[in-house]
Amino acid sequence: MPTDTAPASAPAEATPAPVLATEISVAADAPESVSTVSAAAKLLRAARAPKPESSESAPVEATEAAPGTSSPEEGEAAPQTPEAPGATEAIDPASQEPPIEPPRSWTAEEKDAFKALPRETQSRIAEREKDREADFRRRQNEVAEKHKTVETERERLEQARTQYEGALPQLLQQLHQNPEFADIKSMEDVERLANEDWPRFAKWQFHQQKIAAVQQELQQAQSRQKEESRTQWEHFAKRQDELFLEKAPEMQDPVKRTKTVEAATNLLKDRGFSPADIEKLWASPVFRDHRVQLLVLDAVRFQDAKKQLVTATRKELPPVVRPGVSQPGKDRDAQIKDLETKVDRNSGMNALRAAAKLVAARRSK
Repeated sequence: MPTDTAPASAPAEATPAPVLATEISVAADAPESVSTVSAAAKLLRAARAPKPESSESAPVEATEAAPGTSSPEEGEAAPQTPEAPGATEAIDPASQEPPIEPPRSWTAEEKDAFKALPRETQSRIAEREKDREADFRRRQNEVAEKHKTVETERERLEQARTQYEGALPQLLQQLHQNPEFADIKSMEDVERLANEDWPRFAKWQFHQQKIAAVQQELQQAQSRQKEESRTQWEHFAKRQDELFLEKAPEMQDPVKRTKTVEAATNLLKDRGFSPADIEKLWASPVFRDHRVQLLVLDAVRFQDAKKQLVTATRKELPPVVRPGVSQPGKDRDAQIKDLETKVDRNSGMNALRAAAKLVAARRSK
């Protein structure tokens, strides 16, 4: 039977909400594969970094629901969009750990290259460098300990040798003064001993061999001591000369040095030293000391300055005559001559005072 109402349509099936996937754009220069989780996490953070907004406007979301879908009513929560697998940002455990310091013995360039390495590689290198430095310090301590032991033994042996060599002269004297063979004083006594008492003659021969052996050792010791003294003196003299040239660098000029040595020799001769005395002084540690050499150099400079002052005062100067004052006569000449003698004989401040008086006397002449 027909009715005025239309048949009810079948309820439409509810279409499920679309799942939105998070798109991740990877840089063009990114590697195709990574070997560690740390590297993958860094690559993911770089890909998910926010990009600068484009000048074009973003598309406006449609306000109307798609056909066949029911829009959420007011008060109902919108369906949650599930996140794509792996979309959650991973936290790199390595970034939470303190940085590994490069080895202290490396250069600045090597330390910069070390910081650019992966943390696992840094850890291995740092561990190996730590082991290497520990082994190096251990070996260094062993060498130092051995050197200390050897040095102690060397000093002990040197002391024992010095004591032995110091006792050689006394031992030789005792062998020469042996009362057992006091009656043998000439070759005739030796011949008689050989003919009459052969056992005693053999004993006397052995005694003579001991004397010869001790004499040889004594000569060798004296020769060695002389050579050591010469070597030590050469080192000492060379070092003192170097220190002298450091304090007086102008003496490095051969010409000036030759003149200074000649002036110093003449100065010492004027003070009563003979050439032999000067040679002995130069070979003595006290006089060769660079500080004593500097004192002699100062004396030469002072003597040279005094001579220049005397030469300057002896130049002919025009007489200065004051009005109404008569020129001095023989008394003034005698005074000048006396002052010249004082300048030549005195030294130090006395010579300078006499020179100043001489200059004033010559100018007032």
